[in-house]
Amino acid sequence: MAQRENRCSNVDLVILASADVVLQYKVVRLSRIVYRRPYLDAASVFSLFVRRYLDFQPHLKVQLKTYKQTVINGQTQDCSQTLEQAG
Repeated sequence: MAQRENRCSNVDLVILASADVVLQYKVVRLSRIVYRRPYLDAASVFSLFVRRYLDFQPHLKVQLKTYKQTVINGQTQDCSQTLEQAG
């Protein structure tokens, strides 16, 4: 019984419909289905979340590049100026 309790302690419940794009992608990519409604087509949901993430990925790359520049340079300049430089 102790093993079962240990396995269940790593469970996070997420309502994917209201989660952000990155979390949706990570959940469908890294997790397994524990519960599914009978009318839900898991493959369609997986496809939708992956497509949304891939559409959003260029924006994430710009954000990450800008964040790295800010941390490395210790800058606190206007966000619009930093985004223009990263583009």
